[in-house]
This record gives sequence, C-alpha cells and structure tokens, in this order.
Amino acid sequence: MLAGKEPATCYLLPDADAPRGMKFLYNLNRFSVATSRAKRVTILVGSSQVFEAECRTPRQMQLANAFRRYRKSAIAN
Repeated sequence: MLAGKEPATCYLLPDADAPRGMKFLYNLNRFSVATSRAKRVTILVGSSQVFEAECRTPRQMQLANAFRRYRKSAIAN
C-alpha cells in the first residue's frame, strides 16, 4: 500500500500458525494501521483460532484482546 493511497476496503488476513509468533501476529501497531487505512470498511478474515490464542503472559493477553475487542464490536454492529 502506498502512503496517502488509502483504499475503500482493507483486508486483514491473520494466520494463527504465523511462523513469526504471537508477538508479530497480534502486533498492536500493525493492527491499528491496518484497520485505520480503509476509507469505508476493514474486513478481518481468518480462522477462529486467531481469537482463541493460548496466552501465557499478561502481554500476550493484551495483544490477543485487541483482536477479540475488534471481533466483538464487529458482531455487535
């Protein structure tokens, strides 16, 4: 994506088996940028495993909760 060229729709496709690990998959900065770039809608497509992460530390819980909050707000609307 080019700077200043925000699309109408952004797709976020997280992979629950991401080889870079949970820290990369649930990175709050990447998630924020991905969801804020769309002019109209952001679509999160992925396995339900993305929302069922096995967290072992408080930081992992914080990272995974961003996805859970996003899903909860999307379902409510």
